[in-house]
Amino acid sequence: MNFADVLDSIAKPAPADELPFRTPGSAAATQFWQVLDQIGEAPPISEEMLKDAYFPDLPAPIVQQMADLSLDPDEIAWELDLAAAVSLEELSSLRRRFAMLNHPDRTAPELRHRANQRMTIANGLIDDAAEKFAR
Repeated sequence: MNFADVLDSIAKPAPADELPFRTPGSAAATQFWQVLDQIGEAPPISEEMLKDAYFPDLPAPIVQQMADLSLDPDEIAWELDLAAAVSLEELSSLRRRFAMLNHPDRTAPELRHRANQRMTIANGLIDDAAEKFAR
């Protein structure tokens, strides 16, 4: 038997009666196939269910009233906690955290303009702080 014959024998599907995990009387094999059959019959999984399963810590889309949130740079700097940042990495982390909570794509359509304004101000503040660290 040469290597090509080995590959051919591997590629051929084995008859169902020769599969060791399908042997009659094997409780584990029966349960295994029952689970697979149930998975095949299950309804499709929604995108929301996938996000909940793989990203449970992500905040839900923000529905808070953006109109109540300030556009004052000093208040946004306080929200960001810029005074506590001691490195460029921390500033990067602050930017991501603020974007998770305030990004226009995560707000209701009627609040996106205000969210965009807040993101613009926050990004400017973070960029200014980053310049200070770069010196």
